[in-house]
Amino acid sequence: MLLEQECVDPDCADFYNNRTPLSWAAMWGHEGVVKMLLERGDVNPNQTDTDKNWTPLSWAALRGDEGVVKMLLTRKDILIATLDKENQTPLSLALSKGHSGVVKIILDWDALNSDRAGCGGQASLPRSAGNRGEYVADM
Repeated sequence: MLLEQECVDPDCADFYNNRTPLSWAAMWGHEGVVKMLLERGDVNPNQTDTDKNWTPLSWAALRGDEGVVKMLLTRKDILIATLDKENQTPLSLALSKGHSGVVKIILDWDALNSDRAGCGGQASLPRSAGNRGEYVADM
């Protein structure tokens, strides 16, 4: 109901840590809300918070939420290699928690979209990441 109101900004960040509704929904795994927000053109899927510099994809990857990760990767404007304050990407967060399903989803998406590397300089994973398949095999 709120999203139908003209005076409601669906991409408005909170005052505490600059998290948007999409970030909160991704953080808690609310797939229905994530889907609804991603279908809108006025929601930025790459908005970082001030706390950790995490994007909605970072939160979903850390949680191991394959459904939310897949939904986020449907957006053409998604950036998957955003660095947080500790120089970690969503992929490295998923690796750190052993979420092999999320790791595979991100690596598969990156392989299919590697031609997008020119989009803002970071649409794709850095090629210097080494033999990423080795990480997945070890999980």
